Amino acid sequence: MRRADVFFFPSALEGHPQVLVQAAASGLPAVAMEKYRPDYVVNGETGYLAKSDDELSEKLSLLLDTPALRLRMSAAAARHALQFDWDKSGARLGELVCGGSR
Repeated sequence: MRRADVFFFPSALEGHPQVLVQAAASGLPAVAMEKYRPDYVVNGETGYLAKSDDELSEKLSLLLDTPALRLRMSAAAARHALQFDWDKSGARLGELVCGGSR
């Protein structure tokens, strides 16, 4: 991922692909299928969620051909991934399980 400019994930069979949050944390805008509604991609902000194979191709081309858009989405993806930080998620889970009494 360190050498990539975009993360292209055309699979339509995934449930909640963790690799998308890894890509976002690496600062990669993603192009993925909208079908499984991944939390890790905010359509039009951190990448694109496509409804068809044609749209996958279109959005990938757009990101590859537009460096300024790619850089903007890269920064947004890295910021978005921070909310999925394990320490924050663990603390939030502890609040939910313990009813906020810590």
